[in-house]
Amino acid sequence: PHPYVNQSLVTTMLFSESTFLLASTRRRVLHIRERELDLFMLNTNACATLAVMLAGFAYDAMLAGNIYGVIDHDLCGAKELFCAEFLYPLCIL
Repeated sequence: PHPYVNQSLVTTMLFSESTFLLASTRRRVLHIRERELDLFMLNTNACATLAVMLAGFAYDAMLAGNIYGVIDHDLCGAKELFCAEFLYPLCIL
């Protein structure tokens, strides 16, 4: 050790520098996690919107068959435009 260097000061400075580096690294990791969560929420919202739209179109297709009288209650008969065998799974979504 050098006689003019205060060892406790050097130790304190190294400790404070390491503490600062750890804190800044934690802050960056939290920022990355926040961005990942925002992306996940955006994708989940987009999937939910598409699912609701698909369910609405399927429900509307089933109602349109009843309203216009094109359903003769014969499953997938010749008169039916919208076969219930195909539309029922869509409406369960």
